[in-house]
Amino acid sequence: MVENPKSKNKYPHITLSRGENAPPLYSKTLFEKAISSNTMEYFDNESVEVIEGYADKNNHIHLKI
Repeated sequence: MVENPKSKNKYPHITLSRGENAPPLYSKTLFEKAISSNTMEYFDNESVEVIEGYADKNNHIHLKI
């Protein structure tokens, strides 16, 4: 999970990739399971440089610069 004031997610995170058959919101399910089973791991002082954006339903890339 990440600290992100822009996110409205219960568990703010960055999805780096997902399996071909994994549904888009599967990470939410995984977070819920990890929290309820007390297996969530937290890391301090990690940083990731990103280019903020998204792909729409037509696979057009939209970047926020």
